[in-house]
Amino acid sequence: MSADLPLAARLVAHLIPADDREWVVGDLLEDADDRGLHGVRRGASIACGAAAIAGGLSLQRARVWVVAALLFCGSVATLALGADVLFRILFIAAGL
Repeated sequence: MSADLPLAARLVAHLIPADDREWVVGDLLEDADDRGLHGVRRGASIACGAAAIAGGLSLQRARVWVVAALLFCGSVATLALGADVLFRILFIAAGL
């Protein structure tokens, strides 16, 4: 991460996963330089961009966890249904 990054932007940038942080911050710095931003506006632009990206990545990770949890619950429910059907058939066959 660049040393010329404002403190607020540096703190928000830490919300971005370490693997992606360098290129994301680099792109945000390049964008701020291309738009000619300086001072507080530059820091605010970089911080807002980093916050938006960190939020999007967090939502994506949360969605992955929710999908995984739903798949796990569906698998457990399917196994429970299969066991129930198997035991009913065995009890019927045994005459119980």
